[in-house]
Amino acid sequence: MQVLWFEKEPNGNFIAPADWRRDAVALTSTHDLPTVAGWWTGRDIEWRAKVGIYASEGDEAAERAERSNAKQRLWSALQNAHCVTPGPLPSEAEPAVNGAISYVGKTPCRLSIIPADDICGLREQPNLPGTIHEHPNWRRRLPPGDFFSQGGVSARLARFVNSRRE
Repeated sequence: MQVLWFEKEPNGNFIAPADWRRDAVALTSTHDLPTVAGWWTGRDIEWRAKVGIYASEGDEAAERAERSNAKQRLWSALQNAHCVTPGPLPSEAEPAVNGAISYVGKTPCRLSIIPADDICGLREQPNLPGTIHEHPNWRRRLPPGDFFSQGGVSARLARFVNSRRE
């Protein structure tokens, strides 16, 4: 498995999609990791702070600083791979979600998976490791109704399919 969050070079830059292994499964995220929107907005950091996973406020501050740097690196990688329109780092998560879906789709991996949470652009992750009762693990559901009528779902799926064909 090659998960976007871990596909980095030693210098911290994200590995270009073309350099991912063909004999791997490419994913934007997993059930135990933040969604793209959650990562972009720091929702996972908020949750860890809320449930007391950090040993000190300094740990939270350090992670927020690192995330800011990582967002710049991801945005640069998305631009370099032509997955987003060039421009400044967006404050909203949607351009990053759309770009990450295309990015993972462009890999040569034989199988590429985009979790439904990312297809829907959700901020909340299904499970927060290290918690039992503090976080609503496995209790959240996808938005009700027709999955494909949810805002942005059809466009994200089309982006993904098109990126797999490139």
